[in-house]
Amino acid sequence: MSNASRADPKGVLVSQGQTDTTYAPSIRLEIDRAYYWRVDEVGAAPGNATVKGSVWSFTAEAYSIPVRNVTAKASSRNGPTTGPEKTVDGSGLAPSDQHSTLDADMWLSGPGSPQWIQYEFGKTVKLDQMLVWNSNQGYEPLFGFGAKQVVVDYSADGQTWSKLGEFEFARAPGTAACTADTKVPFGGVTARYVKLTIQSNWGNLTLGFGLSEVRFLAVPTSAREPDPADGATNVAPAITLNWRPGREAGTHEVYLGTDPNALALAATVTQPSLEMSCNLDETYYWKVNEVNAVKDPASWESDVWSLSTQPYIVLDDFESYTNESPKRLFQTWIDGLGFSPDDFFPEGGKGNDSGALVGYDPLAGDIVETVRVNSGSQSMPIFCDNSTASFSEAQHTFAEPQDWSKYGIKTLSLAFHGDPNNTGQMYIKINSTKIPYNGKTEDIKRTLWQPWNIDLASTGANLTSITKLAIGVDGAAAAGVLYIDDIRLYPQAGELILPVDPGTTGLI
Repeated sequence: MSNASRADPKGVLVSQGQTDTTYAPSIRLEIDRAYYWRVDEVGAAPGNATVKGSVWSFTAEAYSIPVRNVTAKASSRNGPTTGPEKTVDGSGLAPSDQHSTLDADMWLSGPGSPQWIQYEFGKTVKLDQMLVWNSNQGYEPLFGFGAKQVVVDYSADGQTWSKLGEFEFARAPGTAACTADTKVPFGGVTARYVKLTIQSNWGNLTLGFGLSEVRFLAVPTSAREPDPADGATNVAPAITLNWRPGREAGTHEVYLGTDPNALALAATVTQPSLEMSCNLDETYYWKVNEVNAVKDPASWESDVWSLSTQPYIVLDDFESYTNESPKRLFQTWIDGLGFSPDDFFPEGGKGNDSGALVGYDPLAGDIVETVRVNSGSQSMPIFCDNSTASFSEAQHTFAEPQDWSKYGIKTLSLAFHGDPNNTGQMYIKINSTKIPYNGKTEDIKRTLWQPWNIDLASTGANLTSITKLAIGVDGAAAAGVLYIDDIRLYPQAGELILPVDPGTTGLI
């Protein structure tokens, strides 16, 4: 690898002349095998100088991986700190997989023989092997509590059991150098439960029988590593579900729903990915069944995962605007004057011939409003003057047409703040559909933030292709200033709750 070149590829040159920064191998990697790779960077013409890259390495996935979330129960325990859960919780294990000698890091049964310990995996798995750290107290060489002759049984349902065999577990040294010195091969049996019945220990005593740690390795036949991660919140409603596929999967059955106990088949796909359109403000549960009809069993079920979608879509919160082009407020929300040419807009921006002025003079301070804000730190001021034009309007054109019929969207919402000298009738336009404000006329005079919630279904607008949104004021000689903030889309009908001035009665 290190000595390979374009002139002498040595059989390892797999791609050349590519501009992408990713490469998908055309071969299937071998299980648990180390691979080495290198990327040489090639300069531009005319020299096309080659800079040799470093040699990197990775190891392909192991044949079997540890089973997670194993639970344990046993016939008895010697004390409150020596329960069967100690054999699967990693207590006492160092990063080097050597086990401690502390009693509280291990399971020790009560007296009597035989004793048993039983494990459950939460779902059916394809077992490869079991690693055992035997009882490893400091006095193990003296008493020999460690299991010796052990019968291993397995079951898919916890009722019908099959005997794997009888095994002798190696004796632990009773030192902190204890490693997994017993490996029990399962050969790919399908099981949800494993039971160890201990017939004898190394001390030939019936005072107690013990184990330090047990680790089960299984072939990863189920889907895992979901993306979005299990429990993810504030997920965009246009979701791409991804997962790491099961080892033997031919197809993938994706189940999705809002009830974890009643998931419906959403799709069957051949790749470990599925694009979904979900509703806003909803918690979804999903799982993947990995299917291969020529295998037995033919289907492997994943865990059930969850995600919660974001509560609303922000159309504009006015927080991203600055005094510098191309992020000036009036370059996005077009007013009656438009804006001047610059490096970003060589031809400038034509106004809409209305009486509106959006924002403040950038030479005098901030373009946006920074005092009267509903949330965040900025809002949009619209100055209205209908003395020469019949209307004042701020218009926004979306970069891409929007579909407001998706994601369970029901309400367009915005917050507005008035001024005592305001006159006229406020309205909003969705494309060319004009919706007059349906509240009290004097609301635009109120100097507080008020919500305007618009039931989209009642507007008659074509919601599948929204290209423009405008906010304006009608009325001959209407004038004043409106402040706008937090334009959002919600999945539920809006509720109008206005603050009420309590007056001064009773104040001291």
